[in-house]
Amino acid sequence: MNSIVDITERKRTEESIVRAKKDWEQTFDAVPDLISIIDTHHTITRVNKAMAFRCGHTPEEIIGLKCYEVMHGVSAPPDFCPHVRMMQDGLTHSKVIY
Repeated sequence: MNSIVDITERKRTEESIVRAKKDWEQTFDAVPDLISIIDTHHTITRVNKAMAFRCGHTPEEIIGLKCYEVMHGVSAPPDFCPHVRMMQDGLTHSKVIY
């Protein structure tokens, strides 16, 4: 017994997802601001090219490191860490670093 399944729609959906991912990555890397995505343990899960360049590494070298190690060269989050404050109160915080 043979069976034929039309997967055209599934393939279109997969291609659409791949295009959306590529578009997002290109936009993320085109932004000149330093951007990192950090998990609840301060582990960097993604950085844009500007951030990696500023830190003197490739994005692949930074992913998996702690943000405070990369940005401040310390072994724990500094007192002024906006990520810690956001985790405490759920609000948006930022810090300008020179």
